[in-house]
Amino acid sequence: MIDNNVSCVTQREVVKHAAEVHSFEKQSETLHIIREATVRYRKLTAVKQQIKGVEDVPSLFWKLVRNRVQENFCAFYLDTDHAVVSASLLFLGTADKAQVHPREIYQVAVLTGAVAIIVAHNHPSGNSRESSADRLMTKRLKEAGELLGIKLLDSIVIGDPDINSALSRGWL
Repeated sequence: MIDNNVSCVTQREVVKHAAEVHSFEKQSETLHIIREATVRYRKLTAVKQQIKGVEDVPSLFWKLVRNRVQENFCAFYLDTDHAVVSASLLFLGTADKAQVHPREIYQVAVLTGAVAIIVAHNHPSGNSRESSADRLMTKRLKEAGELLGIKLLDSIVIGDPDINSALSRGWL
């Protein structure tokens, strides 16, 4: 089961609390405990849905997204079998853009123990063609993931009715 609101808020609150701990050693220990608890919780509660291809992403995306008139940015955090260990609606934008920050995307990946991610966002216009901003964002996410050892498997633009996969188009 994909739990958007609770997992996203809880992780942010936990990270905020960890940052308030004054001692570096306590911060490190706290973050380790949080990560372990999150991974164990996900294993116990998640009905793991495996993403086998780009065609599996839109249905998962629309389970998280309620507002189709604004750009929404979601991330799907995967284990080694490409099963979803977590999914989050991370950014809500305007009618034509959403500000995306790699640190927030990969923060959740680290906390959940994900080894790979797939990101997706919608274009409310219905046009699934990637923009230059989409390409730049994908490049930044790929580079950040390489530094962390967390692979960006795909960056998908969801239009109506079409989808556009960076991997399929050869620019990932």
